[in-house]
Amino acid sequence: SLAQGEHAAYAEASHIAQDCVSQVQAGRPAAAARNFVDYWCGVGEWARMADHVRVRIERAIPSVARQWEAIFADTTPLADYARLRMPTLLLAGDHGPITARRVTELLAGVVPHAVHRVIVGAGHMAPVTHAAPVNAAITAHLAGPHSGVSAAA
Repeated sequence: SLAQGEHAAYAEASHIAQDCVSQVQAGRPAAAARNFVDYWCGVGEWARMADHVRVRIERAIPSVARQWEAIFADTTPLADYARLRMPTLLLAGDHGPITARRVTELLAGVVPHAVHRVIVGAGHMAPVTHAAPVNAAITAHLAGPHSGVSAAA
């Protein structure tokens, strides 16, 4: 059962997903890409992007639409993720959309070997905008006690 704020976050993400899918199906990849980028990266970010970046995103947006369809069709109960036994790193930016942050929080609460890290000042595009702390978190996770590699190596 979702709390009231989670219902609102789900509705928000669902709206963005439905818009992306319908815009792609209607042959409007630029509109789908603009709405997607402005949701995940901040309003106005699409307008600030270089033309060549926008073109690349427009080309990729049909794949993004298919991913949205798969995500919203998935009915795996959250509790099922408790069966995962591998070390898992969950990263989120503290400035990203609540939907992404909440997914990592929920998973951290059920995945037994999960490490949850929040990248301060980062949004959804943290691997691009905050590469150094993201890479440091991944490196530390990969060299953690589960890896068989000494952290001092």
